[in-house]
Amino acid sequence: ATKAPPAPSATTAEASSSPLPPNRMAQLTAPSLVTRSTKASVPPADVSGIGDAEVGAKLELAPESGSMPELALLAGLSPQAVNQWYLEIYADAYEWVQLPNTQGMALFADGGIVGSKPYAASGAYINRMSDYCRDCRYQVKQSSGETACPFNYLYWDFMERSRDSLGQNPRMGMIYRTLDKMDAEKRAAMRDSARDFLEKL
Repeated sequence: ATKAPPAPSATTAEASSSPLPPNRMAQLTAPSLVTRSTKASVPPADVSGIGDAEVGAKLELAPESGSMPELALLAGLSPQAVNQWYLEIYADAYEWVQLPNTQGMALFADGGIVGSKPYAASGAYINRMSDYCRDCRYQVKQSSGETACPFNYLYWDFMERSRDSLGQNPRMGMIYRTLDKMDAEKRAAMRDSARDFLEKL
């Protein structure tokens, strides 16, 4: 008599429900920097179970593809969900190229293997390095409020809630010294703007 196939193990069952196949490098166990920050002033968005279309809708808020991972990092989107979106949206997104770029360099979700600090920047940097702010409806020189560039308050909010993880990084010293020089009212306003933005995202 033909033997019935063995029942799948718990490990196999878990792997089959994962957003990425088990043979992909994206099964790295290192959690994202954002999700490690349990005392975040603005809780990171939990998108681990959402569909690709929803991830794409969030990422398309960024002005161009280079800013999409920037938004994903600052907003705290799930690294696996972002990886899955990139693998499916681009025909030439081979895993061995895409994963280190997204998981490591862009999202800093590999425990610091690829980069020594997160590739995060405010609107001022985007404005300096491109012309995308020229016709944008947001004001790149404003740090909070409805008309302020979201990358400004998201950047500083990310730095505040990631301080336990990044505060001792020598490459982040100048950034945190700048943050510490800001008055409490300005920092509170940026936190409020970040919270309002992420709640609507």
